[in-house]
Amino acid sequence: LQLFISFFLLVIFIIDEFSFSFRYPPLSPAAWWLEEPPSVSLLPQTARLKTFGMEYSWNDVFLHQGWQEIKDYLPFKNALFPNYNLLYNIHSADINTGGLIPGKIHLLKNLINEISLDQKNNFIQLSSLAEKSLLIFGVEHLISSYPLITDHYEQVEEISPDFYPSFFLYHATDAYPPIYPASKNLQVTTVEELKRTLPQIDTKNKTILSIEDINLPDELPSKLSIKKIPKPIDEKYQIITDKNSLFVFNRNFYPGWHVKLNGQDTTPAIVNLNQPAVRIPAGENEIQFFFKSYVFLLGKLLTVAGLITAFLMVFLGSLKDFRKS
Repeated sequence: LQLFISFFLLVIFIIDEFSFSFRYPPLSPAAWWLEEPPSVSLLPQTARLKTFGMEYSWNDVFLHQGWQEIKDYLPFKNALFPNYNLLYNIHSADINTGGLIPGKIHLLKNLINEISLDQKNNFIQLSSLAEKSLLIFGVEHLISSYPLITDHYEQVEEISPDFYPSFFLYHATDAYPPIYPASKNLQVTTVEELKRTLPQIDTKNKTILSIEDINLPDELPSKLSIKKIPKPIDEKYQIITDKNSLFVFNRNFYPGWHVKLNGQDTTPAIVNLNQPAVRIPAGENEIQFFFKSYVFLLGKLLTVAGLITAFLMVFLGSLKDFRKS
């Protein structure tokens, strides 16, 4: 009886494994995945994007059909889900960082993903926290496999492949630009205060948030020119303004990043959780962002020292054996 039960369980295991292998993704032509999806042509090259609903739709296809028809997954290219967006140099708030991110960035990712999915009625509703967080971080385009209920984003296109699912493209006109002079600052010191204040922000007037009380000029520049200077690694900008202003750079500021203003090191103020803001005087100015991490340099030195030590141990050990012989 024991032998029969063991044999029976082995047969079930083999059938289960075969079934899984049969449903696993088969080989498919690389051209299917490298061909540009329709959504790319609908987005400007400078777009900053966020995707919603893709994982739910993907799971829905997988649970009903498995991997037997790999073509069923081709429409998901339209979502430009991370890190597929990198193929087309489109910025995404969804970039997969592997978990190696500062706590403030983790908080931001939680805020922009504060949504509610109604699969029965087939829609996603964005919370006010999610919308304002997306706008402040300059996300002017959303792509979703579900219709969105939102106050600031308007649907501008529907991408309907030959088969499920469709994708909806949304656009907001009041998303913060890549670089801008701040007009108003709201001081927040706790996460709870941040969540209370964020929905009340006036995005049209470029209000910012900070832990410190930052004094801002009474007037915004009336004449302003911002030009990005092409650099292979660093980021450099030329800003011409007729008034002293606090300029916010709509990007994350990780440890190791440094800023120079007109060739001199300067310490930026941190606003909107983790964005650098630099006080720029009236006139023509040059701002440079460059990355220099001492921890990274220490890691390189330790790696080189380890390789040299290993080489010496092997070489000296071989030399010692040679002398003995």
